[in-house]
Amino acid sequence: MIDPVQEGIWNATKPYYPVTHTWAGEEVYEGDSVWILDSGEVVNDDVHDMKTYLMHRITVLGGIDKWVKEDLMEADSAAPFVLQLLEDGDNHQSLSLVDIFEDYYGGERQEAEADGE
Repeated sequence: MIDPVQEGIWNATKPYYPVTHTWAGEEVYEGDSVWILDSGEVVNDDVHDMKTYLMHRITVLGGIDKWVKEDLMEADSAAPFVLQLLEDGDNHQSLSLVDIFEDYYGGERQEAEADGE
């Protein structure tokens, strides 16, 4: 008989152990909804976690101006980029968390899977 604790499984169908970890070291289990970024980093598909990741990137880069320039590659500072987003009329653009993760970080939303499945 298989011992579920020794084998690292919760039951015969669901893994008890994490299949990977997020950029912040949080455990990710099979079936969890996550973003896999071009950098290989994993971010939980959760508004709070997505915002936390972006705040981390802004802090690591040394401010929002550097984030807009280096991660988003949009302008030399945040002001022109933000003003562009606020324009009225036919050129009005919006930017969501999903847009940032897909367009700027090459993110792909998916369910976490155990290796080899």
